[in-house]
Amino acid sequence: MLTVTEITPYLKTLGLWRKMLHEMNIPHEIIVVSNKGNAQELEKILQSWHGVIREYIDTPSGVGACLRTALPLVRHPFLLHLFLDYPYSPKDLKRMWEQIHQYDFVLNKPPDIVNGCRTGITAPYWWKIASRSWQLFWRLFSGLPMHAQNPWHGVPATILRQLWNWIFGLPLLDPFSGCKLYRSEFLKSIPIQSNNIFVHIEIAAKATFLTSIIDEIFMSPRNDPIVLPKLSTLFKDFWLCFNRPQFTFEKK
Repeated sequence: MLTVTEITPYLKTLGLWRKMLHEMNIPHEIIVVSNKGNAQELEKILQSWHGVIREYIDTPSGVGACLRTALPLVRHPFLLHLFLDYPYSPKDLKRMWEQIHQYDFVLNKPPDIVNGCRTGITAPYWWKIASRSWQLFWRLFSGLPMHAQNPWHGVPATILRQLWNWIFGLPLLDPFSGCKLYRSEFLKSIPIQSNNIFVHIEIAAKATFLTSIIDEIFMSPRNDPIVLPKLSTLFKDFWLCFNRPQFTFEKK
């Protein structure tokens, strides 16, 4: 499934991802969800592309609404969700594909979600010192092992990531990454309540609660800036999912 603000600037990138799917011999379809105002432009652009499903909704909506619209159209066992406002590398798909097939013999199942964590931005020196000092403290205090420093996405992203960890127990280093590989069966089994980009947090939180396995890989390093969503676009969906979470569909 493809989510973009405008599709025209990303056609070349989309073509690279499609080429990688062909090279890996993965049967696939591309699902593009857009509002009806863009229908004429999209039809003109995509008319020569085979295996592309187009779905148009009445009003402009966010990532969550587009994902909810696309799910009934998914006919394959896996769904690769791409938000191409960031230049994700298609070559990382191979590692994501391998990871989602890794079987966990303790929980007796494979992952339902593989998240692509963006890397490559150099952390400031003060953060490296603070991070290493914090790890050293916990090493001496409780014997926890020291590990490589987490990818740097900026102070606001670090605060938000820790916030989602405290509230929802999310294990992800880059929860707002727009490159995720899902098992379609799992994604169709939970109601998607969010309309906007908070859907990334919602799905991961529900997966954690339902004891699904969530894995994360480090993607190819890039120095491109990572833009966080505005808090105003998060709060409404956050409060809905926090106050009235739905884990199963209501029986009619």
